[in-house]
Amino acid sequence: CDDRKQTWKPVLRGYSLVILKWLVILEGGWLGIRTALGREQIPDIVQQFVVILLAASFFAAVINNYSEWAWNLINGLKQIGLELSSGEFSSDSPFITGLELIKLIFGKMSFTSPVDSLGLLIAALVILVCFSLISAQCVLVKCEAMLSMMAAMVLLGFGGSAFTRDYATNAIRYVVSVAFKLFVLQHVLANSYRFLHEVTSDTAHLPAIFTLIGAALILPLHVTATPDAVSGLISGSHVCRASVCAREAST
Repeated sequence: CDDRKQTWKPVLRGYSLVILKWLVILEGGWLGIRTALGREQIPDIVQQFVVILLAASFFAAVINNYSEWAWNLINGLKQIGLELSSGEFSSDSPFITGLELIKLIFGKMSFTSPVDSLGLLIAALVILVCFSLISAQCVLVKCEAMLSMMAAMVLLGFGGSAFTRDYATNAIRYVVSVAFKLFVLQHVLANSYRFLHEVTSDTAHLPAIFTLIGAALILPLHVTATPDAVSGLISGSHVCRASVCAREAST
């Protein structure tokens, strides 16, 4: 994936810079037309020209450093999540963590208590399935982030014109939302792992087993819903859905 990504970056960066260049030219031409028609004052013309140059310089810098800046932000927030979890758990290996919990559960099984051992076996199977789903979710989020961010590099070229700048702004906003999504994912998984580990380390009584099974079943939903909610707050989709629901409720 890294080799393919390095091949994609120059191509996407080239097209994005071409789009940026032509939109800046069109924006300057439109400013010149308004100036020729005499509908703008000289101070306003100078101000708008400076804004065009600053916006073009900013988006050109973002295009040239998009991948590096984006992954620095993502890795920085991920490191914060690791520090909050005291380095006990990493979202890079949830399935291996699930296997560690299963190994701990197997150590609690005994032939002298077949009922409790059967409950522990069911709990181990539930944890295996749930952590497999969590691993798939982590892989999906990271693959989506990588592919979407690479494709969004083209949208940065639309920052050269005020008419299309929202597309480029949304591409930057998407990077921030992905960074916080992975940060919350790391934090949720770390806290959930700590809770499951404490329950698993408890004595093998049926109440603890039922608690373990229930927590394991809730965890995949928690891992999916909570990071998406935080990401939606940044991208605006969560707010939009809330406003739509409010309008539907009022009608």
